[in-house]
Amino acid sequence: MGKFQRNYIPPINDDDREYVLENFDRTLKEGWIQVYNQPIIRAANGKVSDEEALARWCDPIIGVMEAEWLAIKGTEM
Repeated sequence: MGKFQRNYIPPINDDDREYVLENFDRTLKEGWIQVYNQPIIRAANGKVSDEEALARWCDPIIGVMEAEWLAIKGTEM
């Protein structure tokens, strides 16, 4: 594998959706949401031109969820 290997994170299913809604307050309290900075690299010269912040829900039961959980919680507010 190359140095830019990325682990597969499956999409959120209906069971996970319920879990997100039921445990959102807990994840904030227990610090399960992690922020990662990712560089944006220009294809033309290979140099870093910017960066973006990525939020991940790192749950001890169902594992890592990409930011799809933000849309789930947003629809419930």
